Amino acid sequence: MSLQNPVRHLSCGVFSCGGFYGLLLFCLLGPASQGQPAEPFSTRDQNPLVSIYGLPLPVNARLLPVDESTWISSFNLSNTLNVASSNNIQLRVDTESTQLNLVYAYGFSQNWTLRLQGSVIGHRAGFLDSRIDNYHQLLGLKEGMRPYVETNQFQIYVRDGGNTLIDLQTSQTGLADMQIQLGTQLFSQADRATSLWASLKLPTGDSAKLTGSGATDVALWLATQNQLNPDTWLYADFGGLYMRDTDVLKPLHKHTAWFANLGISYTYNELLQFKTQIDTHAALYNTPLNFLGTAIQLTFGGSIILDKENSIDIAVSEDIKLNRHRM
Repeated sequence: MSLQNPVRHLSCGVFSCGGFYGLLLFCLLGPASQGQPAEPFSTRDQNPLVSIYGLPLPVNARLLPVDESTWISSFNLSNTLNVASSNNIQLRVDTESTQLNLVYAYGFSQNWTLRLQGSVIGHRAGFLDSRIDNYHQLLGLKEGMRPYVETNQFQIYVRDGGNTLIDLQTSQTGLADMQIQLGTQLFSQADRATSLWASLKLPTGDSAKLTGSGATDVALWLATQNQLNPDTWLYADFGGLYMRDTDVLKPLHKHTAWFANLGISYTYNELLQFKTQIDTHAALYNTPLNFLGTAIQLTFGGSIILDKENSIDIAVSEDIKLNRHRM
């Protein structure tokens, strides 16, 4: 990395309940300015039985210039409650999961960027249970099983016929699987860009703690962005994931899945950019349980723009698919 081009961009994403309301106060800061290119929310499905696989975090379609680098950190806090059964399968997931991601990206050649991602995953009892109940009631969202289950409990349990596949009843924390990603710029103009990405996920986590899958995954996807008007950008990713044999729910696991996201950003002024993003992926397991089926996640919030090289994202995500009760 050139000394003339040290760290180019540093952003910190916080995905938690309540943060968005504080962000709304910035609406009084003044008139809109020229819109900045879209930076996707650095989040994905936080289902503890899904986040251990190689679904990549959304990426910027515009790659880094040669010899420039960026650090991106994100902290995702999710609260999950689902009790379900179908045929011979019984499932109970009552947990609060955290995932700290640290991504380093470097433009090592013309139209090529390398990204390294390390993460720490934790699962524990949910101290936000009552706050999420209030949040769902305030917005009129479905509460699912929440009114009938005691708060601040922890269990991740899956049973298939006579076999108990998972039974975690104590908190778990550990390093997650590492990802190595390589992107190439297919084209880039002032108002649009497209890049092609490939990712290799290595089994550096611990499948017994649900911080890894115990297997290597490979992903390939396209990332695009287009400027709709001076203040508004549209961005999207679409690709496929191949997963080798896993140590987690092995009898139910699939080897392939598609994934996609679509987002829109609006620059309100020099300090604030609003964003809404939908992330989805196909089922990673062969089971009729909705909780392990196709996921659709809505994320809304925004970016506080500190300067041209630094920003902070704050957002709230909600699982909007019917019969999947998770926030």
